[in-house]
Amino acid sequence: MGGSLGLILAVLFGFLLIKGSLRINLKTFFVTTGFVLALLVFKLTANGLHEFFEVGLLPSSETVLEMVGFLTKETTSVVILIALLALPALSMLQDAWGKPLELDSSLPLAEQRKIKAEARRQKRWTTTAAAVALGISYLLGMSLAVSAGRGFDPSPLPVQLAETIRIPLKEFDGQPMRKYTVNVRGVDVRFFIVRNKDGGIAVALDACNICPLKGYYLDGEQMVCRNCGAPIAFGTIGTPGGCNPVPLNAVVEGDAVLVHAQALEEGRARFARR
Repeated sequence: MGGSLGLILAVLFGFLLIKGSLRINLKTFFVTTGFVLALLVFKLTANGLHEFFEVGLLPSSETVLEMVGFLTKETTSVVILIALLALPALSMLQDAWGKPLELDSSLPLAEQRKIKAEARRQKRWTTTAAAVALGISYLLGMSLAVSAGRGFDPSPLPVQLAETIRIPLKEFDGQPMRKYTVNVRGVDVRFFIVRNKDGGIAVALDACNICPLKGYYLDGEQMVCRNCGAPIAFGTIGTPGGCNPVPLNAVVEGDAVLVHAQALEEGRARFARR
């Protein structure tokens, strides 16, 4: 349904654009769209680099991954799409309303009226096309506002370091995920425990293998990296490499999750790099 609506709006916008394009400053129009398309090229390049970083074919650093992660996020794609629609629309409105119509006073009055009527007609078409583009941009912006509050990310609960940390499963009543923080020799180590709809339990450090230490949030049945927006399927939590959470050795025993101090000690190095 979304794809069909997008095609209908694209056809409508294209029709209105052609109808009102005779008096558009094409140089300004294409400079504007060219700038936005250049941003899109940067994003696509960043997406490709991120894939190479994940599989280890290219070297990277957390600083590079922070910049690349910003470009690869879904929200960045929506912002670029909004710019691709809104900036040309504003350019069209400026051309339609910013300059007064100049007429040759030597022309007959009937010819001048004809030119004025044609200018008004094209101004209406141009304004309508720009209004449709700005309306779509507004709807996309609203979708951004909605998606900004999407996902579940509880505040980490502090727990005392012990040889074996026992997390009762009853703490998950009504909540699909819990986060915890443990101070290991002066370094706060975060980890999360997540449960899917079938009751399966997964445990991992709240840290990506390659991205900066921004952690994850839960969106449906997926964990999502806060740095680059990479979705991590529940079944792959604990798999080393790429944007997966750093594995944490833990076991479910009876009615509790057991996390051993040695496993947290091994994860300390990841958080000490911040």
